[in-house]
Amino acid sequence: MQRIEARYALIWSPPVDFFVALQGAKALFNLGAGVDALLRTPDLAERTRGTPIIRIEDAGMGAMMAEYVVHAIARHTRHFRRFELQQDEARWIKHRPQARSAWPVGVMGLGEMGGRIARVLAALDYPVSAWSRTPRVIEGVRCHAGEKGLAAFLSVSRILVNALPLTPHTQGVLDAKAFAQLP
Repeated sequence: MQRIEARYALIWSPPVDFFVALQGAKALFNLGAGVDALLRTPDLAERTRGTPIIRIEDAGMGAMMAEYVVHAIARHTRHFRRFELQQDEARWIKHRPQARSAWPVGVMGLGEMGGRIARVLAALDYPVSAWSRTPRVIEGVRCHAGEKGLAAFLSVSRILVNALPLTPHTQGVLDAKAFAQLP
């Protein structure tokens, strides 16, 4: 890779050689959600030679992820697929909607994306619980934290949304034992 001279670099999962080629950067800006792709870089501290790495928070992804989660939950809980199939067959059958209270949602991770998802779902009147490694407070959301709070969180989550970054602390947190605790 040839030498790259830049004051600032916007990066997302760059090749390892990138850091060798980059000369004299004042800062690196990590694009995308989380830093797991960047943290997998071998000898990152040595390769960046003290250049600060700045994580861009959100960049609009929180709203997009909240939209996606709302869409997926509404599609499931409101039986949109059933209506689509009926429409294809030109059949118009009414179905009694289920109350949102029947679909408690658990959001894992309360960073930029997880916090946004939890607030949006709570604003739509879903019962929302959330879990993070460290204690957080979000109005309208029952927050749980740490290893001790995980079992209580899982036991009330009929729908589970994972917005955790993939780090050594979160890897494997969702396993057969965790899924067995869901209602």
